[in-house]
Parts: sequence; structure tokens; C-alpha cells
Amino acid sequence: MNTSTNRYKMQKQNAIYTDKIGLPPGALVYIGKNRTEKVTISQFEFLKGVYNETELDDFSTCNTKKKSSLVSWIDVNGIHDVTLIEAVGNQFNLDTMVLEDVVNTNHRPKAEEHEDYLFITLKTLKLIESDKDVVIDQVSLLIGQHWLLTLQEEGADTFGTIKERIRSAQGHIPQRKADYLFYRLIDIIVDNYFILTDVLGVAIEELEDKIIAAPDENMHDEIYQLRKKIALIKKAVVPLRDAISTIIKSDNNYISESTKKYFTDVYEHLVHVIEDITTLHETLNDLLNMYMSGLSNKMNEVMKVLTIFAAIFIPLTFIAGVYGMNFKYMPELAQRHGYFVVWGVMIGVAAALLLYFRREKWL
Repeated sequence: MNTSTNRYKMQKQNAIYTDKIGLPPGALVYIGKNRTEKVTISQFEFLKGVYNETELDDFSTCNTKKKSSLVSWIDVNGIHDVTLIEAVGNQFNLDTMVLEDVVNTNHRPKAEEHEDYLFITLKTLKLIESDKDVVIDQVSLLIGQHWLLTLQEEGADTFGTIKERIRSAQGHIPQRKADYLFYRLIDIIVDNYFILTDVLGVAIEELEDKIIAAPDENMHDEIYQLRKKIALIKKAVVPLRDAISTIIKSDNNYISESTKKYFTDVYEHLVHVIEDITTLHETLNDLLNMYMSGLSNKMNEVMKVLTIFAAIFIPLTFIAGVYGMNFKYMPELAQRHGYFVVWGVMIGVAAALLLYFRREKWL
């Protein structure tokens, strides 16, 4: 069932890719999960005690230049509406190639510096507690002079805690400029990577204990699923390191030098996460080898028991075969107690072999 479902998803994804064949660069075609929910747009304007939150129906009422002294954060939940994304591009004068990357949820994380803004796209990683499955969604962030634009693939609010801090005027965010908010949004995504690697690390440790105690056939699937999750995380995290490096090295007036030091901290966190992912991947490889060795040892134990039984019954089969021959003149056939003597010999041979195997510690 899972194989057919995955095959259907792959065919559907390929069908979406075929829609882009022959189109010019910058053509907007949404590539991602099938979504029908309504796109929501929120605008936050704040700075040092001033705060205003507005739910927008479209971008016609969004003007980031009318209050240049305030930080304007526009958060778009949902990127499957290509018409709306095109309106975003017109409002902020965005390059069509940037918009193409925004609506392609399979795009690898990257950062680009443009004349009027800085663009970065990255992945959010969430763990579903029910089945320990990893969900990957794309988030794109663009920062300009006094404004910040975020476009999230999923309707769920990834930045809920940040919004609550802005509403309650707590912490440094409401007192700082857009570049600091830009950093905090990326930082909270990276911090969630640590939570995910910790959970997977615990799952791997529990699996290791089970493999040591009693390996079974189902553990192979568990190892495979964990390796698949690690590969997905690695694909989402490793390119982000270069993207953060691009931000650190960028030369623009959107991100101050005082804020760039925070991105250096984010870069170090990513290095740490990548090291953890590498360690988890190597641990899974070791577990796979341990699992195969455990199964091999288990099979050897079974074969040893079967060999011992065969070794015992081979001489007994020989004796039974000899006296099972239908010759007329066999000296032992005339013996009154021959039957019991043969049984005694057979039991004696079996007992002697058992004692020998026990002395050799084969039993």
C-alpha cells in the first residue's frame, strides 16, 4: 500500500514538472503538495512601543513605504496561489526568478543578494508524534529597507511564538529593526532542527537496545525508515549552511554588522546539526551491521542445534537401518533379548554423543 501511494505521489509530482517544460525562465508554476486551503496574509507594523496588526485580503492595501520608520512584516501562509504570488512580486518589485524559487517547494535552500532586497529559502522540519514521521515545508524570506516578507508553504503558523512576542512587546524584537526579526525567524527554524535530531537520536538508541536484546525481521524496516528520515533532514540542512554563509558575507544596508554576528551563531548551530546528522547516519550504518550480525548469529545458533540433532540421529539411523534389512540369516534376529539390546545400544550412543557435545560446550 505504501509503495503504491509513493508511486502515485511521484507520478503526480512528475506531472507537475512536465507543466514547466518549454516555459520561459521565471514562469510561475506551483510545484508541491496539493493544497486547497485559503491563503492568509498578515501584516505587522511595529517599533519601540508602536504596534499594528492587520489581516489583508490582497496586496492592494499593502504599502510598505507609507510608514518607513516602522518595521513592516508581511507574512503569507500558503504559496499555492500563483496569482497571489505574482501580486507579491509586483508589490515588492521582485525578480521573477525569485518568485519561481518561492513556488517550487522542492528547491534546495539557498540565499541570493539583489539590488533592493536579500532573499533566502529554507526548510522547516516538523515531527509528527503519532508515527514519528518528518514533515518538510518550505519558507522563503525576503528583507528590504524597513520591510520583511515571509512566504510559508503550509497554512500552519511556524512563527507563532515570534508573533506573540511582538504583540506583547516582550524581548528585543519589538525594539529592533527588520534585520533582527529576519535573524530570529531563521534562528527559530534552525533551533527546531536540534529538537528533531534529539528525538531521532533517542529513537536510534532505543532501537539499538532492541537489536542487542533480540533482533527480529521487523527491525530492518525500522532502520530503513530512520535512514530515510536522516537523508531528508540532511538534504534540507546541509545546503542551508552555504546560504547562511552568503548572508554573512553579503554587503548591503539591510543587515547591520551588529546583526551579522548573530548569523555567525546560526552558522555554528548548523555545523553542529550537520555533525549530529552525520553521527546519526554512521550510527544507523553500525546498527545495520549489528542487526545483520545478530541475525547471522541467530541463524548459526539454529544451525548448530539442527547439526547436533543430526549428529545424534545419524548413528541411530544407521543402526535402525541395519536391523531393518529383511535378510533371512541375521545372527542377532534369533536373540531373545536382541530388540532390547539394540535399544540399549542406541540410547547409549545418543547419551555418549550428548555428553561429548556438552563437554565441548556445544550445548
